[in-house]
Amino acid sequence: MLLNLRPNPNPAGDFVRQVGKKVIDSDFGTELPEASRDTLVLATTGGAVLGAAVGTFLGFQSQGGNRVNEEWRTHGIRHPHLTGYSHSAVPDYDRVCHYEGSGEERREVCRDELDGWWHRYSPRIREDQVGTYTAPEFHNSKWAEPLLGGFLGALGGGLLGLGIGIGANALKHSLNHGEAGASQNALPEAKREQLHGTAGMLALGGAAVGMVGGGVLGHVAGVVEQAQKEVHTREWMGPVLQNQRIGEIPSDYYEHNVGLGFPGLGIGFGRGSSGVYRDVPVYNADGTPQIQRVQHTFDTARYGPVSGAIMGGLIGGGVGLAAGIAGGTLLKMVESRPKDKPQG
Repeated sequence: MLLNLRPNPNPAGDFVRQVGKKVIDSDFGTELPEASRDTLVLATTGGAVLGAAVGTFLGFQSQGGNRVNEEWRTHGIRHPHLTGYSHSAVPDYDRVCHYEGSGEERREVCRDELDGWWHRYSPRIREDQVGTYTAPEFHNSKWAEPLLGGFLGALGGGLLGLGIGIGANALKHSLNHGEAGASQNALPEAKREQLHGTAGMLALGGAAVGMVGGGVLGHVAGVVEQAQKEVHTREWMGPVLQNQRIGEIPSDYYEHNVGLGFPGLGIGFGRGSSGVYRDVPVYNADGTPQIQRVQHTFDTARYGPVSGAIMGGLIGGGVGLAAGIAGGTLLKMVESRPKDKPQG
């Protein structure tokens, strides 16, 4: 019996190389030439990183000037009435694939087959106003804060970077007279394998650093939120509500397609009815809505140090991953540039 005496591969190193392979070799669902694709990836990820940094900075600036405003608003007391229902039949497709050909001509062919329909029913409800009451609300004068600013900045920066990348590709395409990617050479296989490891380390390292940095910033933002928060207890007179059944509608069900291709002509099981429940005002003997004393304590902090650190870590991890992908893509583009020929 022969034993395999070769050393076991390093699982961690293999994982890093697999991540790097995704960064370097993935087509990201596009059919663009490799050079154009790299330009889009670099512009999008770079824009997301820059946008996140700017958004977080502006979020801290906004948070520092935030004030809490109290407002008493009038609300309607509404009685719901079921007037009917709406129905939709949502097609349910199953993707079926098989292989055709052999050798180098072997390819996967897929098609979508209609399995059936999900029949969904939702109630139509009319609400009649039967009275009013006044209740307090507390609002932050500044809606932006570091976590939201960082997230929206990354999203906006990524979209802006994508637009810049598309424009750069269009300009390059025009200058090269339609020869996309003419300024980038194919990487040798050995160099590409080396880049897999480097790009993987950049992506994973960026995600780790971003997660730690984002967690720290989120914690700081949470501490500021707690320092600025206001806690107020208010009382007001509000309506007495009771959850009641106001009617019924058909239950959702699944209809199997039997080959005719139209909803209503298949086989459906589990048809029945479902009750509709809503909060309904309780009335006095004279028909007026009952009113009761309501007390509530308002805490104006949007999050605390722990939740801020968790959310910040998640956002920072995504931004750090984008930074690592941008670094790996840039390194690939630099390595792929045509080398100047020595003059003889």
